[in-house]
Amino acid sequence: GEYTCVCGDQKSSASLTVQALPPRFQKELKNVEAAEDGTATLRCELTKAAAPVEWRKGSQVLRPSDKYKMNLEGTLAELVIHHLELADAGDYSCTLGEWKTTASLTVKALPALFKKGMENKEASEAESVVFRCELTKAAPVEWKKKHKTLQ
Repeated sequence: GEYTCVCGDQKSSASLTVQALPPRFQKELKNVEAAEDGTATLRCELTKAAAPVEWRKGSQVLRPSDKYKMNLEGTLAELVIHHLELADAGDYSCTLGEWKTTASLTVKALPALFKKGMENKEASEAESVVFRCELTKAAPVEWKKKHKTLQ
């Protein structure tokens, strides 16, 4: 805009041109830890509202899906990761023009639990018997008779 200074019948004028700064990160991403099967949210704050950002896991560009939700409200950018799996752990970044912020997601494994336990059996001598149990997820198991590990 134009500015003028007046002193009596004299005046001096000048013009001011403001160069807009590109949007940047006000607050960067922070490392996040979440449990397997849960949800993790990565968030950063921008210096300008509604600036377009791009989310990545490593070098892979992320797209909105049932797994990934991207929110941009005002100056707050969020990536929400649903149904966490161990493979979701890693480095995530948010890119804004030439600027980038990166943080790590750690996914804590849930322990395997018995979904269905073993059932008592009766058998005649020399007969074969099969014991079964079901776990909530794949995990190594050890079979024992009393305190002795079976081979």
